[in-house]
Amino acid sequence: MRVHIATAILSCSIVGLVASQERGVPQVPCFKADSGRVAYGEVVTSEDGDWSGVQFSFDVKTGRLRGWVVDARGGLPPEKRLDTLIVRAHGDSLYFAYYSDTKTKYSYWVRVSCQSLVGTARLFQTATDSGEVHKVRLKRTRSLH
Repeated sequence: MRVHIATAILSCSIVGLVASQERGVPQVPCFKADSGRVAYGEVVTSEDGDWSGVQFSFDVKTGRLRGWVVDARGGLPPEKRLDTLIVRAHGDSLYFAYYSDTKTKYSYWVRVSCQSLVGTARLFQTATDSGEVHKVRLKRTRSLH
């Protein structure tokens, strides 16, 4: 009898976890399908016209979250699709990563709200260097695209 109860509890827990992961969308109001793009981070220009900074933008299409990055270093590059984007099971956190043209990896683990992304980033990771870990707080902003 105890085995059946434990199995039932475990089965319900797994079903709940899988259902939550299958939503694929953070459980915050600004990530509704009709909300449009949501962007975080800042890209600015200096007095000499160089662009710098990073902006992440997200959109919900057909029940799935999609994400892009603009990583400005001198010029303003076109947006690039995130290489990895995962909504954590509870729907309040994201993991996302992208590779630069030089095969340098940038990874972010953040709690998501309609106001900001707050968490940790591993920057400048390569095949021979584990990179640098930094706390991050990216405020919501207007999308560049």
